[in-house]
Amino acid sequence: MDTFLHILHQTKTNQRLKIVLYHLICLNEAAKRTLEALMTPEQADIRDSVTLFLHLINSHLETKDRHRKGGWLCILRPDGEVFIHQRIGKTSSEKDERYKHLSAEKALRLHAHPGHRTSWQSRDPALDRWGGAIRTIDGWVFSFSGLPEAWDEALMIGIVGFIDVEVDEHRSELASPDAREHVETILQIDSQVDD
Repeated sequence: MDTFLHILHQTKTNQRLKIVLYHLICLNEAAKRTLEALMTPEQADIRDSVTLFLHLINSHLETKDRHRKGGWLCILRPDGEVFIHQRIGKTSSEKDERYKHLSAEKALRLHAHPGHRTSWQSRDPALDRWGGAIRTIDGWVFSFSGLPEAWDEALMIGIVGFIDVEVDEHRSELASPDAREHVETILQIDSQVDD
């Protein structure tokens, strides 16, 4: 975990997180204060990074999907313990529980398959099992649900790529065919934010 946190704090992305506005997170003020008191700085940085990228990629979604402005993020430690399971952005009330369930399901399924790097490898639409989770080289699992499936996966590969050099170097091989183009879009967005 120390290596993971050290890399997180050394990235350019961490500097950008300071400008993320909390109003992008769909929580009322009292809930935000309670959540902030319970979150570690590392958890808050990851949450803010995902929030920023959700906001920035919205214009790249197909018109029919632009109403999707959030979802659920689930991160598991290498031992399978939950590090974060939180709504990010805005979700519709009728889809919120589904996204919450799917983000956890993807993460837990990937954790249960130690030989897999992504949940796409055990994807089975007939069983409502989807892509959107990725494992870091040191065993952390990052999962998101709320965007179209390929964007869920691309968002996690993009975020994890900022903190895991191995994922960054192999992002094209890790991404499913549908997500590869979206991963490149996320990298282009990041380079524009850095400029």
